[in-house]
Amino acid sequence: MSELLAVGIDVGTQGTRVVCITASGEVKARYGEEWRLNRGPRGSHEQEPALWWAATLRCLEVLLAKLTASERAGVTAMSVTSTSGTTLLLDDHGAPLRPAIMWDDKRAVAESEAANEVLRSVCRRNGYRFRPTFSLPKALWVRHHEPEVWDRLAVLSHAADWLNAQLIGRNRPLTEPTNALKSGYDLVEGRWPPELGTLGVGLDVLPELATSGAVIGHLRSDLAARLGLPPQVAVAIGMTDANSALVSSGAVTPGAWTTGISTGLSVKGVSAAHIVDAHGAVYCHRHPEMGWIPSCTMHTGGDALTERFGNDRLGELDGKAAAHGPATVLTFPLQRRGEYFPIYAPEAEGFTIGTPEDETDAYRACLEGVALIEGLAYEACAQLGASVEGQIVTTGGGSRSRSWSQIRADVLGRPVCRPVNEGTAIGAAIVALAACSEGLQVTTQRTVRHTDHIEPDTGMVAYYQERRRELLEAFTARGYPLATAPVASFAREPQL
Repeated sequence: MSELLAVGIDVGTQGTRVVCITASGEVKARYGEEWRLNRGPRGSHEQEPALWWAATLRCLEVLLAKLTASERAGVTAMSVTSTSGTTLLLDDHGAPLRPAIMWDDKRAVAESEAANEVLRSVCRRNGYRFRPTFSLPKALWVRHHEPEVWDRLAVLSHAADWLNAQLIGRNRPLTEPTNALKSGYDLVEGRWPPELGTLGVGLDVLPELATSGAVIGHLRSDLAARLGLPPQVAVAIGMTDANSALVSSGAVTPGAWTTGISTGLSVKGVSAAHIVDAHGAVYCHRHPEMGWIPSCTMHTGGDALTERFGNDRLGELDGKAAAHGPATVLTFPLQRRGEYFPIYAPEAEGFTIGTPEDETDAYRACLEGVALIEGLAYEACAQLGASVEGQIVTTGGGSRSRSWSQIRADVLGRPVCRPVNEGTAIGAAIVALAACSEGLQVTTQRTVRHTDHIEPDTGMVAYYQERRRELLEAFTARGYPLATAPVASFAREPQL
């Protein structure tokens, strides 16, 4: 009998990555290819969906060619993840009417304001506001500026949903809640709100909802033959890329959280309660099995290291920082103006209190500053009603620094670890496995393993509590209030 295998497909902004894993989470094969970005003027960014589909097929062919015939016979399921907010407008045959408007396209400013006005009660109930990068404002932009396209519209879709439709041969793609959120789906009430009609978006052009991770069909027979796969390979509808990354971390049970460290910080976890942040800095996705997935993003992050010290020397400075011990200065290493969580201060700027002894001292202060912000973010999530339990799983480039992980464990007062295999394609493959086995929580416990377990130093925990107090005093002195403070004291437009 062939070993059970699953394939995860991640179609990102700059390329496609595919991975094949076993039922126990072992990676059998990986492959990917990239393409050149071609952004337009004034924050516009479009791509041709045909590019994604062609790249997906090529990557699958190369990936599966790495497997033996017996291994290919064991491929039971696959799932796709892609960028959240990437918007497609399709005709009756499921063909794109125009290039896809990418997730980071910022043209739909007026349309986002209109959506926030008309869907005010939906925003308040769900705890977020529409931004120009959301799918609904982009669709409204097409309605206003390209009426000849809008007149032919049959269904609004998202990148991953359209790719799923290509895999199973369906003209009208389905969607699921993590993608549908940015198109205006009301997660609390579980429906497309009727107020969308006021914006000119009829319910007839909105996709049908499936449960995240549910099997929505089987791989087309011609594709199965082309790829050397058995018939009836299940296709599970996956979640957005950020939620797939959460799955790959293993943090999918209530109280479990993960921090992604890249340019900024991304904190994401699972909560039994729906967390509503009055400023919109924290917003929730629906967990596919129970509860909610709160998420927040900080602008304070890894760019403080790369922009101040350069990529090439981070390894060298890491070693020196570990030997140095605590920094002699306190740094809030925000590289650009404005932070929205755990402080809500659109005018905030980074600062250092004191003069560093040398470059190593300055570097160590940046590591500590980012860790302190992470700690305050978790405190704020707990204050808003989320449970934060046990270890923090860390992902992204910053997770590979053991000295930084030790500092973060000491600041958080919790163990820090990282997954052996991480990434959005891994998460998509786990979702595919879960659809054909015991569900997401059980499957993730079986497939995700962690490494680099780092325990907090109890002596340093007390030290960083004092640093935390000093940082809060510095924020107060500069008029940077915590995001959990009453809205009336600093009412501004929420940022996501």
